[in-house]
Amino acid sequence: MDVGSVADKIVVILVHLYKIVIHAVPYMLLGFLLGFIAVILCGKLKLFKRKCIDDPISLGAYRLISLFLFGVLLCVFTACSLSPLSDKTISDPALLGIHITLQRYQTGYTDGNVYRGSRIQVWLTDIKDKCVFNRHIQMKVNGQKMGLNDNRYLSTDYCPAYSLFDQEMPVMPDSTYTFTIVLSNGREYVVCSIHTQPDITPERFATPVSHSRSKELVLKWNNQQTGSFSSNAWLKMRDLSSSTELMIHKIMETEDTSAFANEKKEFHASKIIGSGKGSLTIPASVFNGSSGKVSELSIEFDSVIRGKISEPFLPSSSFQVSQDFSCRIEMID
Repeated sequence: MDVGSVADKIVVILVHLYKIVIHAVPYMLLGFLLGFIAVILCGKLKLFKRKCIDDPISLGAYRLISLFLFGVLLCVFTACSLSPLSDKTISDPALLGIHITLQRYQTGYTDGNVYRGSRIQVWLTDIKDKCVFNRHIQMKVNGQKMGLNDNRYLSTDYCPAYSLFDQEMPVMPDSTYTFTIVLSNGREYVVCSIHTQPDITPERFATPVSHSRSKELVLKWNNQQTGSFSSNAWLKMRDLSSSTELMIHKIMETEDTSAFANEKKEFHASKIIGSGKGSLTIPASVFNGSSGKVSELSIEFDSVIRGKISEPFLPSSSFQVSQDFSCRIEMID
């Protein structure tokens, strides 16, 4: 199995767990409060055994357990429940929040192999930010119908998502994707048109396959954020936010069997990249530090465009276009 794909899946699972916790926090707090009130009332009514009330340790433990159980139950029945719109006929687009993500990723390996992939996902919410899972609503991209995935635990933002993966519709660089929604009554509405970033080419960012540990390494880039004329014009007209970040990690081999893929990954530097040309110099001392001899350098470019989706949909509607580029440079003596 590809190490990169395993790592990507681990990251996705961790992100989903984080989002679940974030969604559940308000309801957990409410559950703790209700549980505390319930415990106090039961104590006043002397519903506990006398021994428990006289023993502050037992009573304290009981209160903590009660608070935890109340919070968990409220999370399950409230935070994790679907929107009532999931079972209704929807003819008004103003009832829905639409959230779109387009993701392209490219990974280059030291052996010369390059892995490319992409996915498009859309999920719907109501005015209370609850997930809408309605099979009578269709989403389309450039006229192609998207499949609805009901596995909430593996979908975007812990919601059932409409998805198109690379083998169904690859996300191409410097291209436009128009999204439409078909409501329960059969009426079709244009949601938005999204333009993707241009591809990362050797002219825009070039890295060597290998590099000597005894020499400093200079990374150079050109127009990573601005891209093509059509992409620039689209950004200016829509007043969107765009950011590109360069991240560098040191990879060191280890004999620690508990380490992932027998290697240790250590953060070195990050830099926000603007328009035009730029460079970053990594001194040779980095490759032979106190933490060990660096076997590879991991280079990552994360480029993101964010924007709002206008009426008639809910104000919370938004989209995000991301381009993730990563490669490794082998360090040699």
